[in-house]
Amino acid sequence: MHILLLSDSISDPLYKSAITGKLRSVLPKANIDVIPVKPFDKIYSAFILKHTYNMYPKGTFFLVFVYASEVDKFLIIKKNSYFFLLPDIGLITLIFPYKDFDKSRCLTLNLTSFNELAIISYLTEIYQNIDKFPICSKFKETYIPLPIIKPNSLIGKIIYYDTYGNGITNLEYSVLQNFIKRHLEIDIFFEKFQLKFIKHYSEVEKGEHFALINKWGYLEIGIKNASLREYYPESQYIRIIPKTSLQKIPFSII
Repeated sequence: MHILLLSDSISDPLYKSAITGKLRSVLPKANIDVIPVKPFDKIYSAFILKHTYNMYPKGTFFLVFVYASEVDKFLIIKKNSYFFLLPDIGLITLIFPYKDFDKSRCLTLNLTSFNELAIISYLTEIYQNIDKFPICSKFKETYIPLPIIKPNSLIGKIIYYDTYGNGITNLEYSVLQNFIKRHLEIDIFFEKFQLKFIKHYSEVEKGEHFALINKWGYLEIGIKNASLREYYPESQYIRIIPKTSLQKIPFSII
């Protein structure tokens, strides 16, 4: 069995030792990958899984410990021979917004201060016979906010920051492409800066503000060799307008 453990407590040596030790004792032959995430960051956690789960071998078990000790209901999901065990906090619809998974089951625990250890005890049962657990038809739903699309402007929002401090927005390539088809040339603004729209990071100099479509198909914005998040911690919105409309369209997200 291959396990991907994605956890917001794994960076703490005590928790990491306990969790990985329990995994090794329950599944001594399993291959285990560990990915730490920021505490309580469910959007980033879901983004990682949504865009990378199918790069792992079929049969991989994705064990998600985010808010794990704050809820007593966990979802067991099977999708194309992949298994997911995650807290019922809206993660599932962030990963699968169309709910196009094969099976959904529920696991309810007696809440403790360290739910993770109790959950691990169920992994073998889940893997061998997921159907012994009750069907889960109701669960919490969370969705990434949609961009605001107007005839002459697009308003996007930063949904998370990567390790380099670049902002990943909710503007997908298809949405941006449709806007460009209508207007041919566009300008992209963040704060007071017009961003240079590029294809590769090498096209900008140190300190330049840029925008590009990243490998996951989302518009990404940043500052070359600097952290956008550090410089603009409170800023969230990005505006895209036709090149000829700079003086005509006020910046409004309403």
